[in-house]
Amino acid sequence: MAKGEKISKAKAKKWVNNYKAKHSKDKNYLSSMLFNKKIVIDMLNEDKCEGLRVYNAMDDEGKLHFVLVGTDANGDNILPQTDEYIAKTILDSAGGDPVLINEGMPCPGSPGCPKEL
Repeated sequence: MAKGEKISKAKAKKWVNNYKAKHSKDKNYLSSMLFNKKIVIDMLNEDKCEGLRVYNAMDDEGKLHFVLVGTDANGDNILPQTDEYIAKTILDSAGGDPVLINEGMPCPGSPGCPKEL
């Protein structure tokens, strides 16, 4: 069910620049978010995970985030069994309970934000 396709660098740059042109002056503008490879791979390696869904999200202070959620073969979200989550990494999760990922490095605003794309 998960879908995706490779696109050219030119198309990616054009689409990103279209978004930046329209939204970069917004108060809470967020261009991208960098996530650690290991935590994303760990999520993708979870039992029955066949895809990845990215949600736009906003915390109670109005700060923008992306929330990453694993999906199964039908495109359904794979969610933890409880609403509260204490573990900080997949390795800390009790009994291999699925995790939701956040706390990437936002751009603009973090060291090492890319100059291109």
